[in-house]
Amino acid sequence: SRVGATLHIVAGERAPLVSVHVNGIHRVDDGAVRTGIFSRAYEAPAGLSQAGVFHWPYVQQDAQRILRNLYSAGFLDAQIVGIRKEASVDLQGIAVHFDIVEGEMFELAEVHFHGDLPPGTTSDELEKSLSVKKGEPANVIALQEEIETMTWPLKDAGFPFVTIGQRVSEVSPPSGNPNNKGLLLDVTIEKGSVMTVRRVLVKGNDWTQEHV
Repeated sequence: SRVGATLHIVAGERAPLVSVHVNGIHRVDDGAVRTGIFSRAYEAPAGLSQAGVFHWPYVQQDAQRILRNLYSAGFLDAQIVGIRKEASVDLQGIAVHFDIVEGEMFELAEVHFHGDLPPGTTSDELEKSLSVKKGEPANVIALQEEIETMTWPLKDAGFPFVTIGQRVSEVSPPSGNPNNKGLLLDVTIEKGSVMTVRRVLVKGNDWTQEHV
């Protein structure tokens, strides 16, 4: 014989996010590590903000934001080894823990440019134009964005498929700090083939019947 069962589930009130902890950070400012993250503890009055909202997919995205912030600070070996969610001590909400292995900080030693450099430039000139200077934390996020903009003159000249190759080498830190490492970045730019516009097709001008 078969027995039917009915389950009556009462969800109750949604548990608020009452605390967010980034564990394992020793040399990076806590505020800098949290820049841009969505998950924040509730603080009255919250108003229209999302503070206090626990949403697991956003927590996972925040882990990537934290890593990006660490890379920006020169901690290129940083890892998130765990994300924990648990009841707060007073059982009034949820606490989220990001467990981090910070690793050593990398200082920028040198950046060498090779290949098809933008017209009228040299490797030394391109290196000097970078906002990240020798001996500073190797902010690879800023470096990659700036190197990408350096190829715009080539793209404007008809080379839309410019490729950028990067090779990273570990060297002695410029500061001599034994707790840090040095980063040597070799950048190779290949402009590829020039492209020309052979034809421009305009569709959708049925009403005006204009000849283009």
